Parts: sequence; C-alpha cells; structure tokens
Amino acid sequence: MKYLVTGADGKLAGRVANNMLEAVAGTDLIFTCPNLARVPMEKKTAWEEKE
Repeated sequence: MKYLVTGADGKLAGRVANNMLEAVAGTDLIFTCPNLARVPMEKKTAWEEKE
C-alpha cells in the first residue's frame, strides 16, 4: 500500500513524514510539498536514505 503525505515541508506534515518513515517502508511513501527549497538538506538526505 502506498501512502501520500502532503505538505511535507511544513511543521506538522514534516513530523508526520518522519514518523511514517519509522513505521512504513520508504518505497511505500510519497511526500509532496509546494516548495522543496524549504525542506532542509539534511532532512531530504535522511528521507532519501530510507528508500
């Protein structure tokens, strides 16, 4: 099953995204955000490593 987290660059959805990575395989997650530049580089790197 695939899960979609919208607004992953925000505070609440950013936390949801991190929690989802602990519970679900990265290949089953899709994160979206209106402005990727607002996501810190270390957070993007951590998300990509979980794939």
